[in-house]
Amino acid sequence: ADLAAEYLSREGVPADVRQGNLEGGVISNFEVWVSSELAHRARWVLANSEFEDEELDFLATGFIGDDGI
Repeated sequence: ADLAAEYLSREGVPADVRQGNLEGGVISNFEVWVSSELAHRARWVLANSEFEDEELDFLATGFIGDDGI
C-alpha cells in the first residue's frame, strides 16, 4: 500500500495509507485513499502502470519467483 501511495503521489495524485483492523495482533489490511476528485485519475494511473506481474507479486508478498525466494 505504501508503494502504491508513493507511486500515485509521484504521478500527481496525493494518496494516504490507512490501516485496517487488528486480527491476532497483526494489522489485517491496508487501504490507499485519494480525494474523490482524483479517484478517476488514480484508477487510470494504476491501470496504466507498467508493472510486471512478477513485480506486483513481489510488492504484495515480498517473495520473488515461484519458489518463495
